Amino acid sequence: MKLTFMPPAEGVQSLISTSYVMWSKDGQTVSYISENPSDQMKLYRYSIADDSTVKVRDLTREEFDKFLKFSSYILNAS
Repeated sequence: MKLTFMPPAEGVQSLISTSYVMWSKDGQTVSYISENPSDQMKLYRYSIADDSTVKVRDLTREEFDKFLKFSSYILNAS
């Protein structure tokens, strides 16, 4: 298995935390929700074929909370 680092989305220097990671059904993209800047959650999508990451959209706190149904485990939670 090869370890691959996903490039950041355009204009993003770094991410504070990543809460959810979701593979697409076809296995060609990875969507993830990350925080940057503090308390501002964004949905990003990484394309394996293009080796590129794009910001899909900003998420409100209510929208972010809806992702709990996909996973009861939040990454980086204490």
